[in-house]
Amino acid sequence: MKVNKIEFESFRNIDSEIIEFSDGINVIYGENAQGKTNILEGIYLFARGKSFRAFKDKELIKFDKNIAYAKMEFQVKDDKTTLGVEIPKNQVKKFYRNKVKVNKTAEIIGEFRAVLFCPSHLGIIKDAPATRRKFIDVAISQLRPVYLKMMTRYNQVLEERNAILKMMPEERAQNLELIDIYSEELASLCADIADIRNEYIKKLDYW
Repeated sequence: MKVNKIEFESFRNIDSEIIEFSDGINVIYGENAQGKTNILEGIYLFARGKSFRAFKDKELIKFDKNIAYAKMEFQVKDDKTTLGVEIPKNQVKKFYRNKVKVNKTAEIIGEFRAVLFCPSHLGIIKDAPATRRKFIDVAISQLRPVYLKMMTRYNQVLEERNAILKMMPEERAQNLELIDIYSEELASLCADIADIRNEYIKKLDYW
């Protein structure tokens, strides 16, 4: 998998730019605040579907603009694919695959795969296990999109079951059967998620 080029318009501090990459290792260098990290952010945006450092999408838009664009061409062997994103200030961002709009961001996850390591990721070593699980979850989701669906469903079921558990005793008693159904589904999802995580960890150990 190789990135051929990426184009930006009104993205962070980049007004308009086309950046082409060569085969092998590419080194991005320059003075501070020239946009080196912004380039990496744009590339990774197509791998994960969101920025690795912006809390809100509108932070990706150049200060004096209302919309930002990015488009990236990559190839796997001889097959080339173009992914694009349109980021309006007051609307939801839109992704495109070969100029055709995708319905959900999740649909592009796994199309382009990238592993990012930056200084903030030192927390993988220092922080709680939840930080390491999150890092692994992001990586696995790119390799197996079905895993992302599992995690989404798991969080949804967990939230719904916890909402019932927080009810008053009388209301909770009326939903005991539903709690059991949610608990069974959570157990099944946990088992599947754990199996996929273990499989991924074994591959890391092998490498």
